[in-house]
Amino acid sequence: MGKLDFIPATDLDEVDRRGNYRHLIQNFAIDESINVIWAKAGGAKTTFAFYFAGHLAKQGLEVAYIDTDNGALLLKTRGYDKIIKEVGENLKYINADMLDDPQKQIAELLENIEKNAGKDKYKNCAFVLDSLKFFLDGRTDSDARINRLIVFAKIIRRSGGSVWILSHALKSGDRMEGGRSITDSIDEQWQVEGIGIDELEAHFLLTPYKYRMPVKKIGFSVCRKTITLKPLDPLIATMTIEEKDFVDKVKIALETEPLGQNALLKAVGVDHADRFGRESLAKYTGKFWRMEQDGKRRVYKILDTVDTLTQ
Repeated sequence: MGKLDFIPATDLDEVDRRGNYRHLIQNFAIDESINVIWAKAGGAKTTFAFYFAGHLAKQGLEVAYIDTDNGALLLKTRGYDKIIKEVGENLKYINADMLDDPQKQIAELLENIEKNAGKDKYKNCAFVLDSLKFFLDGRTDSDARINRLIVFAKIIRRSGGSVWILSHALKSGDRMEGGRSITDSIDEQWQVEGIGIDELEAHFLLTPYKYRMPVKKIGFSVCRKTITLKPLDPLIATMTIEEKDFVDKVKIALETEPLGQNALLKAVGVDHADRFGRESLAKYTGKFWRMEQDGKRRVYKILDTVDTLTQ
């Protein structure tokens, strides 16, 4: 009899039976993991989260989206309600604005999620919490509250599910709220950047910070009609900073009215003879704006969209 025989050792055969990492989306979403997604102002984290949750639900996972950050009216303005309806019953969406006592009722919901946890109880399930500050009672600097949330997330992970928590950037925009305490406690932290939208697709880049799991920097184009993700168009993924700045200026210039090519280049501060300006206009036609021929005159118009990536 050994002196430590009273300590129950981990069954390594059970570890083997669990197998390897299971990718829900290759190089990005891994089953039984805890993740935080954050963005700078205008980074489109909520827009991405709705499409991501919808995509998982369309793939057959059961997804719970607990939204404490977006008002009910914003759902319609952004078109998120259409995503929820399109996906169907696999996406269970809860909005705090629609509850009589959000703090109390969501706390009760989280307790029920914990009570229903158990071995494989949340297999093929994903939980999206939007956003971090609410679930920490506004105290992103509180280690005690952070630890409690992480315990909740680990209960889900041990039960076979994955957790995705949305967070804001600091006012400086260079780091995530919650800082090191959150980063140290989770499997992966992602920064998301919305890099454009066209009539059919929305485009995103996601950068991991920890590389604790087999993940890498990745881009997605979301089909807005079918709510499915596919690898990002290389044309958009390889945009230079100069091109991205040019595209942003053109989109702003076209918000008010259609413009001819010379007038448009002038509006964004580029000479009409500038080769970069003319080539960039042609390169991104059909991606961020469209061009119509009016006799010999080229007229550029912003693409019609349901929403914009400003969340």
